Amino acid sequence: MKTYTKLFLALLLLAILTPIGLWLPERLNGGAAWGEWSVDEIKALAGYVPRGMEKLASLWNSPMPDYAMKGQNEASLPGLSVSYIISALLGIIVIFAIIFIIGKLLIRRDDTGSA
Repeated sequence: MKTYTKLFLALLLLAILTPIGLWLPERLNGGAAWGEWSVDEIKALAGYVPRGMEKLASLWNSPMPDYAMKGQNEASLPGLSVSYIISALLGIIVIFAIIFIIGKLLIRRDDTGSA
């Protein structure tokens, strides 16, 4: 089996396993994922929100908040699981595309520089 095929299968398996991030914290009463807290959650955890964080919090809004599609935040676990898998696959595709484009640019630059 080629290396790329193994890599693709491993990434696909990881994408399919992403819903574990939904049900495991729920089963263990883990709360939100570490580092993915909103400003309100930070205020509840720490008692305050740093001024800079509060000021910049509205600067960026995720295209898929909580890894779910619009209007699906209160969906059932199976519905959210599908959104998690789609989010993982989209992330894999975007990262692959960026790496592919950078690789092509570097190869083209190397080909033109070595002549």
